[in-house]
Amino acid sequence: FNGKCRWVLRCNDEPEPEPPTPASKVTSKPYKKSLGIVAGNLLGLSYKYVSPYKKYAYQMDLGGRYIHGDDNEFNRSDFESYFYAWSLEMNHNFLFQGHIKRWDDYCLDVFLGGGFSFGGVFGGYEYTYKKLGYYKNLGIKAGLNAMLGMEFMFEKIPLTLQLDFRPGYGLYCNFETGNLYPAFFDYAITASVRYTW
Repeated sequence: FNGKCRWVLRCNDEPEPEPPTPASKVTSKPYKKSLGIVAGNLLGLSYKYVSPYKKYAYQMDLGGRYIHGDDNEFNRSDFESYFYAWSLEMNHNFLFQGHIKRWDDYCLDVFLGGGFSFGGVFGGYEYTYKKLGYYKNLGIKAGLNAMLGMEFMFEKIPLTLQLDFRPGYGLYCNFETGNLYPAFFDYAITASVRYTW
């Protein structure tokens, strides 16, 4: 009897085991900043910042791209000049972003927004019917664009993959000929890989 009591007292001194809790689902952590490369119609560097509210983001891409257009984008049967050139430009975009799918170690976001671009134009050629000849490109370019796409984030590695489409219109002024292209269709399809922190 005494031995039994001593056994009971010794057991009571031990802490009671806590009831098992169901394992919580792991979700991909939102990042604050990311930096990497962008490829496609635009080739260069890509930077993205996600605000503390997690629904808003800012993305900036700096790189080179191949552009072309004419002076009458809405009526191609009546254009007087056209150009093919390279541009070095910076594209700024402001986005609304949110989750659409979560897995244990991954997360898929979609985003929608728009922005503007600005840069220099060089190389290629311009053909002008008024002056009947080919001329060099050297000038400035500006544009407005929409942006929509998706972003794939990882839980265990600081990496994000992005695919997006950026339709818009641009304005180009060629200093060599004085020609102004006020509304050429300007678009980009790009893929990005960025390191997150």
